[in-house]
Amino acid sequence: MIIRKIIKNKMEHESIFVFLLVLLLCIMLIFSEILFSTNAHRIQRNEVKTSLDAIAENTKNALVDNIEGNIQMLESLASLIGYSHTNGVDTQVILKEKTFFEQLKIVSSQSKFLRMQVVDSNYKASSVYSNGKVKQENVKGSEIVTKALQGERGIAKTVWDEELQDYTNQYAVPIYENGVQKEENKIIGVLTGVHSTDSIRVLLNSNLMSHEKVHAHIVDNKGNFVVRNELYLLPKETRNIFETMTLGKENIEIMKTALANEEVFYVEAEANGQVYALNNVAIGINNWNIMCIVPINVLTSETIDWFRVQQFIFLLFFITLLLLLFYIYRMMRKKNKAMYELAYIDPITGTFNRNKFLKEVPKYIDSSKRDAIIVLSINNINQIKNLYGTQKFNVLLRQIGQVLKVSLNQNEIFALGRNERFLILTHCSTEEEVYKKMMPLLHRIRLIRILDNQGTQAICSMGVRFITHKDKKILEQRITEACMTLDSIKQWKDEILFFSSKIYEPEMLKSKIEDSMEEALKNYEFKVRLQPKIDLKTGELKSAEALVRWIKDDGTIIFPDQFIPIFEKNGFCVDLDFYMIEQVCIQLKEWKEKGYPVVPVSVNQCRLMLYEQNYVSRLCDILKRWSIDPSLIILEITEGLVIDDIEKSTKVLKELSDNGFHISMDDFGSGFSSLNSLKDLPIDEVKLDRVFLLTIDRENEEKRDLIMKNIIHLVKELKMKTVVEGIETIEQEQLVRSMGCDMGQGYYYDKPLSLEEFSNKYYN
Repeated sequence: MIIRKIIKNKMEHESIFVFLLVLLLCIMLIFSEILFSTNAHRIQRNEVKTSLDAIAENTKNALVDNIEGNIQMLESLASLIGYSHTNGVDTQVILKEKTFFEQLKIVSSQSKFLRMQVVDSNYKASSVYSNGKVKQENVKGSEIVTKALQGERGIAKTVWDEELQDYTNQYAVPIYENGVQKEENKIIGVLTGVHSTDSIRVLLNSNLMSHEKVHAHIVDNKGNFVVRNELYLLPKETRNIFETMTLGKENIEIMKTALANEEVFYVEAEANGQVYALNNVAIGINNWNIMCIVPINVLTSETIDWFRVQQFIFLLFFITLLLLLFYIYRMMRKKNKAMYELAYIDPITGTFNRNKFLKEVPKYIDSSKRDAIIVLSINNINQIKNLYGTQKFNVLLRQIGQVLKVSLNQNEIFALGRNERFLILTHCSTEEEVYKKMMPLLHRIRLIRILDNQGTQAICSMGVRFITHKDKKILEQRITEACMTLDSIKQWKDEILFFSSKIYEPEMLKSKIEDSMEEALKNYEFKVRLQPKIDLKTGELKSAEALVRWIKDDGTIIFPDQFIPIFEKNGFCVDLDFYMIEQVCIQLKEWKEKGYPVVPVSVNQCRLMLYEQNYVSRLCDILKRWSIDPSLIILEITEGLVIDDIEKSTKVLKELSDNGFHISMDDFGSGFSSLNSLKDLPIDEVKLDRVFLLTIDRENEEKRDLIMKNIIHLVKELKMKTVVEGIETIEQEQLVRSMGCDMGQGYYYDKPLSLEEFSNKYYN
């Protein structure tokens, strides 16, 4: 039975462990996937930003290189013009020069200028078109020409050229006399070249990008398109980047600030139901910026595919774990079903067990009146087991179960509880109803024959505890009360006994004492009371006995005969005895410091103290702590303690005596005293029990007097002091004094006094 329970518990724990382990793996997997997805998103965004940064930078470099190349080509021709015309540029004459005109055609064809101009310092210009056409005109008001005349080389913004019917960008470089830029050489003219904006747009084409769907635009510092890629994404009529997509207030602020300050930015925006990444880098020319735009999924397609593979693997693994979890759950349900039978069905009788009884009883309790919890026990259980064996006894239990099943109603319940006791719930609300229903049942049990033709009968008793629906939550307590009622039956007969508070009072008191004893010790609820021992020759105080009283903070008193037996059983008496010795030492120290003529105080020692590890050393430590001489402490031990283990007692008492303690044998004569043992023990004092003074008839008095007189004489011969306790009258005092006793103790002299009362009476 025990092995099966151990195996069952082990299997249950293992199943739960595996289930929790798999569940934990699932949770860890989910968190890992969340973490993985979060990191994947961050990695994707970093990948997009890094890619666009590289694309924008490459595009910027290509554009700057192209613009710089065109400007340098113009500067080469301008240098030639300046070298040949040191006195200024005559725009009408210069075009007639065959060498210059040939050079102009070469530059125009290599740089694909649609139109080139030579402008003098008065803005008179001669224009040569790519088709050979020549035109004279005045270009005053041209911003790019004005800047060139001021020495600034560069490229103009994109404009619509009516004559060329195209969007164009004009380059311009100054012409210096002698063809060299020096302080002493003044600007004598300007050379310009006009490109179709398409030549720049080609640089923004996707063949320069690392991915065909990434497109770049040139925008100014206000977001207006300077040169735009019209092949993808943005509508043709769009003139400003802020008109194209849903950017959001925060992104717009970031972009405007970055464009104004020629700073790099990266944002994400939505357009046409798709998320795009926008990256910007300043070119450093005309407040232009390269802005790359691309759908995020374009740059992350490979990464996304890899992430999808990972997610698919995760999903497969997660499904596998879920299937495993489901399998374990089903397996545990199957085991639980089997364990239910183990948990709720008694294997011997096949009836409910105690656990099931406790679970089901609340459903059966009548809410309108009292019910009865009954505990049925076989009184002669050991006799039956010894005569017929366990197997036959189990048959008897099953037969009793059948009797109960037939005798009880359908709305009543029974089970086999602990110690082969049956638990019964019956709808009987009075003692009369219980007797009327249960006595016939007990009679039917008596009729059961364990073996054919044998006369041994099962004699049963019942303990009954009435309950109401309010007792549903304390059923175990009510069953315990019914068991206590059953245990109080002393006779071997069919008997039914009903619970009363008197039966439960001792157990309640014991529980109350054990629940509060440790806290009481911490709170100093155990008070020392001193009862004097009087010298019978002089009538003076000779010694005192420390007695314990338990007085709770609310004034409630628990008497020694109530708690001492409990402490002796549960071992708490050891703690209490050490506590009492320390309290006595504290008081002795106080009296000594006040200069009082202190007398020795005796303290009772329980049986367990002799078996306490380091008992003597602990006592010595207490006395050292309070600077008390061991001769002021008398340790009282009972004669029963000594007689039980004379060898152990002798060893411990000798060690105490060697350390200066005085030993008193208490209650001498109350048990089976061994006078012979006195010679072997280091006893300093013998206390005769009060039973010697309780004799009431004349004949016994004479015998008592003879016994007491001889005990006192014998003890004195052994050089020990004698004390008689329980002296309550002057006659008793005169009697023990006449016998030669040394000291008397009892209510005739004083009751046990508080420390303050004792001090005031005997030391002041």
